Amino acid sequence: MKPNDIPEQGASPILDTQPPTALRAINGTARFLNRAGLVSFNPSPDALIHSARKRTGLGDFGPWDFDKELREFVGCFRDQPRLKYTGIAGLKEMVRNGLERRLCLQRDIQVHPEILGQEIHHPFYVVGFPRSGTTLMQNLLIQHPGCRWMRPWETMTPFPCKADWGGPADPRVARYHATAARVKRRYPTQDQIHSWDNPGECWLLLYASFVAPQLLGSVVLDSYRAWWEKLPPTAFAKAYQFYRLQLQYLTWCQNGSHWVLKETSHMTQLDHLLGCFPDARIVQTHRDPGQFMGSICSLIYYQFRCYDSVQGVTPEEVGRLLLQTCSVWAARNVALRRQLDAASFFDVPYPQLVEEPLEVTRRIYHYFGMEFSPDLQSKIEEWLRRHHGIHRPRHHYDLAQFGLRADQVKEAFKPYCDYFDL
Repeated sequence: MKPNDIPEQGASPILDTQPPTALRAINGTARFLNRAGLVSFNPSPDALIHSARKRTGLGDFGPWDFDKELREFVGCFRDQPRLKYTGIAGLKEMVRNGLERRLCLQRDIQVHPEILGQEIHHPFYVVGFPRSGTTLMQNLLIQHPGCRWMRPWETMTPFPCKADWGGPADPRVARYHATAARVKRRYPTQDQIHSWDNPGECWLLLYASFVAPQLLGSVVLDSYRAWWEKLPPTAFAKAYQFYRLQLQYLTWCQNGSHWVLKETSHMTQLDHLLGCFPDARIVQTHRDPGQFMGSICSLIYYQFRCYDSVQGVTPEEVGRLLLQTCSVWAARNVALRRQLDAASFFDVPYPQLVEEPLEVTRRIYHYFGMEFSPDLQSKIEEWLRRHHGIHRPRHHYDLAQFGLRADQVKEAFKPYCDYFDL
C-alpha cells in the first residue's frame, strides 16, 4: 500500500487556491468599518470573559488561575495589521470556547466532586511532527475494543450533563457533523490532506490554559512565536495540570480501559506530560524532514488561503518560518528524550508504519506488555481494508514551492535526524 501523502515536483494546485468570495466580502466590509472607526479588530480579554459568562449563564471559573496567560496570549494578537477580520473572529471564538469550558467544568465539579477522583491509567500518546503518520498511528491504536479516544465534538461547548453525553440530546454532535459537511463542500482539498473523519486531537484541552503552541500563529506573528518560546516551565506545568483535570472530566463522562490520544505539541513538553501521567505509553512517529516539511507547508498555506485570515502570506514566508519553528521543536524534543526514561517511548519510522501497519502495532503492544488479541488484529485488518491508502486522493507537494531546499532542511534538522537515526 502506498501513502496518500507524497512529494512530487510541480504537481500541487495548493498555491492557486483562492478564498471563497463570501469570506473576501466579509473581510472587505469589516476593513471598511474598521477604518471608519465603527468596529475594532483588537480582542479584549475582559470582553471575552464577559461574553463567555453571558453565553453560558455561569460566573465561577473555579480556583485554577489563568488570567496572566490569557492576557499575554491575547496581547500577542493586538494591533497586528496582517490579521484580517476572519482571523480575529476565529481567535475570539477559540478563546471563548476555552473560557466556556472552564465555566462548565467548574459547575459540574461543584455538583459532582467525584470527577476529581477519576483515575487515568496507562494512557497511550501518539506524538510526532504533523504529516509523519501520527493520524494513521492513532487510528490503528483506537481499534482496541475497550479503549477511550477523543471524539472531535467532545471539546465543544456547552458541556451537557453526563446523561446527554454523545446522545441524541447532545447538541454538539449534530453541530460538529454539520460543520464538517459544510467544510468538506467548501474546501474539498483540505479534507483530502487531512480528513475531518479522524479522531479529535487533545490540543484544545491545552488551549483552555492559553499556552497551546500554534503552528498557524507561529508562521506570521513574531510576537506570538517569541512569547510562546519564552514561556516559563511553570506556565506549562500549570497548563498540563488543568489538561489532566479536563481529561478526568471526559473520563467521568465516558470511561474505557485506557486513553489513546494524539497531539503534536506534546513532543515539546514531554516532561510535563509524564509529570501528569507517569505511566503514559508514548509512541513517537518519525519521518524524513525533507518530506514532512513540504507536507506541513502545503497544509498550512492552504489553510491560510482558504480561511482568508492573514494579509499577504506567501509560500516562501510559510516555508521559512515553519522551518524555523519546527527545527526549534525538534531540538526541544531531542533534549527531552535524552533526559527522560527511554522505557516510556516506542519510536516508529514512517516507512515501516505505512508498509507494515499491522506488524508495527503488534510490536507496540508487545513492547508495553499488552495483549494483542485475535479480535484486535481482526479490527485493525478491517480498518486497513477500508481506509489505508486506497480511497483518498493523493496530496502532492514540493519543497521548492515554499522556497526550501533539501540540504537546507537537512541541516536544520541534523541533531534530530542524528539522534533518531533517520
